[in-house]
Amino acid sequence: MTINPKDMYTYRVSALDKGGDKDSNLQINIKRQGEDHIPRGKRLASRAYEFYFGFQVGRNTIHIDKLLRSGKLTINLDNIMYPDAKNVSLYRFDIPTGQYVKISDNRTTSFNEKGKYILLSNR
Repeated sequence: MTINPKDMYTYRVSALDKGGDKDSNLQINIKRQGEDHIPRGKRLASRAYEFYFGFQVGRNTIHIDKLLRSGKLTINLDNIMYPDAKNVSLYRFDIPTGQYVKISDNRTTSFNEKGKYILLSNR
């Protein structure tokens, strides 16, 4: 994942960050997990990666809903763990439908908000 840290400094963050408080930090949270919601005709080609952003001041933490500019996400295929992967594509989990949606034929995409991503291949 590649982002410019300045793109996390949204209006809400700047309103809470009064004078560059030393007891504050920007957070990038990444969860690596397995997945059960695999579309028919597909199989895993990676684990799922869910990431979201936050800003903490003292004990208060807020979620950063959207970055100021897009970042770049690349998920590499592990040929040892997934040796039979064919026609690998990058998918993003769509919360309203509860399904993965294909977003790229390669393993790279741009993003500007939290999300859950995975590589899937044909059976």
